[in-house]
Amino acid sequence: MRWFNNLKIGTKLLSGFIFVAIIAGAIGFIGINKIHQIDDDVL
Repeated sequence: MRWFNNLKIGTKLLSGFIFVAIIAGAIGFIGINKIHQIDDDVL
């Protein structure tokens, strides 16, 4: 963890933002796939 403490604050903020964006993208991708699956099952 020492390497993380040595990073500048801007780098920490950017890495946190990218991490959250990846998680949100994965949740969105799974959600869209499930919506299409439900739509196909109804029809």
